[in-house]
Amino acid sequence: MKPLLSIIIPVYNIEAYIGQCLESVFKQELSDYEVICVNDGATDKSQNIIETYVSRHSNLHCITQPNGGLSDARNTGIANAQGDYVFFLDGDDTLATTNALQQPLNLCIQNNLDLFVGNAIVNGAYPYLSNYPTQNKVISGENMMELFFQHNHTIIEPVWCYLYKKEFLDKYQLRFKKGILHEDILFTPKTLFQAQRCMCKDYTIVNYRWQRPGAITSEKTIKSLFDRRDTGRDLYTWFSRKKTVTDTPYQIIFSIYIELIYSIVKAKLKPNRILESADYTIMRQCVHTSHDKKCYRLIYINPNLMVHYLDNTLPIAFRKIVNHFF
Repeated sequence: MKPLLSIIIPVYNIEAYIGQCLESVFKQELSDYEVICVNDGATDKSQNIIETYVSRHSNLHCITQPNGGLSDARNTGIANAQGDYVFFLDGDDTLATTNALQQPLNLCIQNNLDLFVGNAIVNGAYPYLSNYPTQNKVISGENMMELFFQHNHTIIEPVWCYLYKKEFLDKYQLRFKKGILHEDILFTPKTLFQAQRCMCKDYTIVNYRWQRPGAITSEKTIKSLFDRRDTGRDLYTWFSRKKTVTDTPYQIIFSIYIELIYSIVKAKLKPNRILESADYTIMRQCVHTSHDKKCYRLIYINPNLMVHYLDNTLPIAFRKIVNHFF
């Protein structure tokens, strides 16, 4: 019988965490689900730990493949998922409660949602998004992007806050770009834009383990900066071909560049090592608010000024000039 939910867990060298992750999954108050662990070429004892759970749970399946990265592992999970809905759980995180998935799944089924977005808790201590725009009605994904951006100047990017309709992912061929870091930053805006039936609710799904030792996102590498730059470019090209109702997709792209430049400056690198003239053109095209205009003009003068402006460390007199004339 076809399961209602497929839980996809990529696994790579997380022997210290995968047991806790699977324990949280099999404590769920769910009756009709499958779990797909994708062993992405792990070289530690992760596979052995998974096999102990396979022997006890008939709804747990393990797929082993050569190391291809997180995106490749998630794509393999999607290709093998049989559930009506799909949920992505990182193998070093845990589900927050024993009914973390039941309520979101019920809402998905009752409202025929393309996707549901909830919240998470970070290191068991504080919400991933504290200013959550609770909205218990069905809206389009583009309107949902606008809703979140109005409240937080960002959207919820991590896929472990979402449940996705499998048919929806397949219809629009929504998959993760292989070989990049921060793949959610590219995947989530595209997915939201394509979705017509969405619902958001400030409901905690995952306990996110932030910056564990060895985590991909804790590595401040040059590749990370180039990948975020390329993500901004990819999204701009993609959205330029679409008919957008709001300016929000372009505001999201501009925010990606702002965070990128912030990271470049903090890493004491020269922006021109990462950015090219095409990136400044994209930024200029994506400016839609007075705040973004200030940031762009400061970047044009000197990216360090933009960082000081965001950190509120500009001299008072200069900040007044920026606020008045920029």
